[in-house]
Amino acid sequence: MAPNTTGNVTPDSKKSKSLNRIRSVGKALTVKKILKQPIKTETPEDDYDTDLEIDTSEDYNSRQKEHRMAISRQDTDIGHHSYEEACAKFGSIPLRRVLSQLWSTHMNLQHLGLNINEMKALSVALMHNTRIEELDLDDNGLNGKCVNYVADLLKTNYFITKLNLNNNDIGEKGAVVISETLQTTNWLTHVSLSGTHLGDDGMAYIANGLEENMTVQWLDLSHNTIGVNGGLHIGRLLGKNNTIEYIDLSWNQIRLAGAVAVCKSLQKNKGLSMMNVSWNGLSFEGSLAVGEALKSNKMLATLDLTNNRINWECIPYIGRGLRVNKSLQVLEVITDTNLQHVHFINCSILLIRIPNGA
Repeated sequence: MAPNTTGNVTPDSKKSKSLNRIRSVGKALTVKKILKQPIKTETPEDDYDTDLEIDTSEDYNSRQKEHRMAISRQDTDIGHHSYEEACAKFGSIPLRRVLSQLWSTHMNLQHLGLNINEMKALSVALMHNTRIEELDLDDNGLNGKCVNYVADLLKTNYFITKLNLNNNDIGEKGAVVISETLQTTNWLTHVSLSGTHLGDDGMAYIANGLEENMTVQWLDLSHNTIGVNGGLHIGRLLGKNNTIEYIDLSWNQIRLAGAVAVCKSLQKNKGLSMMNVSWNGLSFEGSLAVGEALKSNKMLATLDLTNNRINWECIPYIGRGLRVNKSLQVLEVITDTNLQHVHFINCSILLIRIPNGA
């Protein structure tokens, strides 16, 4: 039979081609499989030490514990967390002015009108604060109840040495609390109670609290309607207490026997260096007592007697004490506007105006 020359494909040739395709596809799959496998590279083991230290869980926990303790100490020393928690407890809003000053040495909270719940929260915050040394609560409308919370924190916090309660409605009830605080604490050095409605009765409690106090050096009792009886209490106080170095009794109603008691106390007192008794009613009786006190006083350097009904008839009696006194450097005796001014920076000038026989 003649060979097929027409170009037709026989069954055998078809089978052969199919086998070839299968082999080529198999090779390709094998190559792809090999390429997909990760290339393994052999690295030598590290035979040397490294300076990098691996943080273990024990080290991490230790650092976390120290961090928590630092936060705890910070809250104990500062009190910002305690303040926020106390505000939530007592239903008051945390004041930014309080939070921002918990880190400083002087906390100025003047003119805020703090209510009793805000004072409770403030007391909690400051009870263990170790930064603040001066607390200024001037003009907040604080009454006797609010002063209780001030007293509570002062009995615990011995870092606060300066207290300003000026222009608050403390009155007699608040004076009782302050008196107890002055008797039980020994770290307050500056106490300012100007314009706190003490009166004679409140002054009696303050005097009792300060009689045995050995730390208060600066005391402001101005603008308190202190009269004759209050003057007697102040005289008793200054006759016993030698720690107070500055006292402001200006703008009160100290006169007659009260004025005499205050001035006579200077004969015994050995601590006062500055005394302001301006705008009271010393008059003739007080002038006599001042003159006698100056003869024996060796500490007083500045005395303000401005507007005390002192005229030229009173001056010779004060001058008698000045002739003997060696410590007084500044004397203010400016009288009422309708009288002649008598103002002496150097007390020796006064002696020139006084006859030798005075």
